[in-house]
Amino acid sequence: MLDWARDRDISKKHPRAPAVRPTRNAIKVAVYIDSLQSFPYPILGYYKVLTLLDRVQVGFHVGILQLKCKKIIQRWSPQMNSFPAGESSLVINGPAGALQAITTCPKNVDDGPGNVTIVCHPHSLMGGTMNNKVVHTVARARRDLGHRVVRFNFRGVEKSEGQYDHGIGEQEDLLAVIDWVRATRPDDRLWLAGFSFGSFVAASACGRALERGYPVTHLLLIAPAVVNYEFDSLTAFDCPLAILYGDEDEVVDATEIQRWSDRISTLKQVFCLPGAGHFFHGRLTEVKDIIQDQLA
Repeated sequence: MLDWARDRDISKKHPRAPAVRPTRNAIKVAVYIDSLQSFPYPILGYYKVLTLLDRVQVGFHVGILQLKCKKIIQRWSPQMNSFPAGESSLVINGPAGALQAITTCPKNVDDGPGNVTIVCHPHSLMGGTMNNKVVHTVARARRDLGHRVVRFNFRGVEKSEGQYDHGIGEQEDLLAVIDWVRATRPDDRLWLAGFSFGSFVAASACGRALERGYPVTHLLLIAPAVVNYEFDSLTAFDCPLAILYGDEDEVVDATEIQRWSDRISTLKQVFCLPGAGHFFHGRLTEVKDIIQDQLA
């Protein structure tokens, strides 16, 4: 059972809880789990739950907030050592505010050291979100191979706070997600993947993650936006790299992708799908097969 705090200042009821603070679209309220028996995940102790509220009515005559909850997004404690089975929504603290994320965990995966894949979505101002079909394809492919997977929205996308930052601040978002994964699964290896704009973010942040000592073991770039962002300095990677693109890409010139990949001096695999465009319409099964069969 969740004990919903209805006072204007819920810290009076729960001394450890923050006061209610209005934002532009919602009020964020920290509530606490009073009965863990009905909670669907094996947690010990009390953990905060971040609640997004889409409608608030204030009863001035009694000074009570009447709260109607739209969706509960779980903010997991950093001390948790595993993702919940299946698919779960959560919020990760980012440098520009909360980052909306989804974790996926195979149902029967071993709880010992394994792999976590983090997938970065395409351009934030052009409809790119963590629900993009290419991002979904990568996530499903890695899940089916036994990976835990994290998809997330960059700053300013849907319910993630902040504003678009031309791929610079988005690198900080990715590093914040990596920090969360490392706190949650400290012994797991990391795979980074990005599609289009997300490939620039993943490629740029990869070296910084390795400098922090994070075990990034693979980097997958799908339809990398080499003509739109500064890829010229990204010609050597300290982990195995895979590049996947279509030779009829209508957004990024495929010859430029090939030219850039030829300049990479470190270990790499390059896959070109004949006849495929930037979004791999009708070719996602082939994309999934390559990820599962060639990059396992």
